[in-house]
Amino acid sequence: MQVVISQGLPKLPSPVVAPVRTPEVSSVALYGDDHTGLKLRIGVKVGDRVVPGQALFHDRLNPSIVFVSPVTGAVSEIRAGPRRTLQSLVIDVKGPPESGLDWCDPLGGFDGLAALPDSQLRQLLQQSGLWTSIRQRPGDRLAPAEGQADAVLITAIDTDPFALSPVRVLEGRWGHFWLGVAALARFARRVVWICSAPGFPMLPPELEAKAREAAFIGPHPAGLPGTHISRLSPLGIGRTAWHVGFEDVAAIGQLLQTGRLSFVRTIGLARPESAKVEPLRVPSGARVSDLVDAAGSELVCGSALAGRPAVAPFEHLGRFHRQITVLPPGKTGLQLGWPKPGCPIRLHPGQSRPLAGGMLPHEGLEKRWVLDVPPAPLLRALMTGDHEKAVALGCLDLGEEDLALASLVCPGGHDYGAYLREALDAIHREAGQ
Repeated sequence: MQVVISQGLPKLPSPVVAPVRTPEVSSVALYGDDHTGLKLRIGVKVGDRVVPGQALFHDRLNPSIVFVSPVTGAVSEIRAGPRRTLQSLVIDVKGPPESGLDWCDPLGGFDGLAALPDSQLRQLLQQSGLWTSIRQRPGDRLAPAEGQADAVLITAIDTDPFALSPVRVLEGRWGHFWLGVAALARFARRVVWICSAPGFPMLPPELEAKAREAAFIGPHPAGLPGTHISRLSPLGIGRTAWHVGFEDVAAIGQLLQTGRLSFVRTIGLARPESAKVEPLRVPSGARVSDLVDAAGSELVCGSALAGRPAVAPFEHLGRFHRQITVLPPGKTGLQLGWPKPGCPIRLHPGQSRPLAGGMLPHEGLEKRWVLDVPPAPLLRALMTGDHEKAVALGCLDLGEEDLALASLVCPGGHDYGAYLREALDAIHREAGQ
């Protein structure tokens, strides 16, 4: 199946990809706001030594889902956020990153997975920390400990500016990836979708009855979960979709096939000014300044379109960042020559841009919009707090990153991702969840 996206981000130069590098990392961090709405209970204190796979904290409402250390080291900081929430937990690394840690008996392949009861599979993913890679919409929250989703979508395409190709990142790990897809298919009531770009390998025979492929053709946001959900499995009240990134799927498959747990991921070090990307193999949550020597440059965790500045207290990569972007001094986001050139595309979650004026339909917004509903009614409903209308217009399919392009071209300077988050959280509270 092919899905053509004809509008979106203007075409950017194809990056030159350097050889893979594995830099040393001095510290890693886990951020509380990487998952919305959690009430965390911390199980370690400053000074405690930890090893990969050791539980650090869990959600009080879902205690079976644990967040674990990705490295061997010592807890150096536990930073509190507003209302006694966890802002971050920092670990000083002691020793090289673990390429694999013996965790359980290997299943060996598809036959071994088929013999594993659903309850044991769920428990294994939750206790190993890999369940935290699964997010649920509506809300873009951590997937619940129990139950299934109407659809599970594997994000195997990345159209962010200067992103690495998933096919390149997964080279040599296809067996792990396909086994991870088979595992996640167990949690889909209806279908598991592999959302990819043209040129992605075909499904192996063992998955033909369990999964479907959708090749998305076109510019960003063709690679975002919101685009995939809106085209393949639109949501409404009572319907859910889970989405998981391609490398986390491979990590799930590695655990099941080999019994070894790994938290090393491949991220891209992107330099848009020279159209170059360097793949880096680093532990999850690595400190950005350890990975790039860019004195005087602006560093962004994530893409230039929807990332956040790599400054204290957010100087480490977040759980779902797939790249670091190096921008020239004075620039904090993508510049495309639209009405507000050089403005920040996305501030840290919870911050909003100054409201410089009202939102009006305009050509720049229409050209970048890919959803089936017209942009102005949905964005206006989000701005005014008309949740019923926003739901009817498809806001449940979306996360903040899906509205980054709308914020980019808005002449009024609005952060529509912030409006969406306020609406989703209010809808979640109204539903008593």
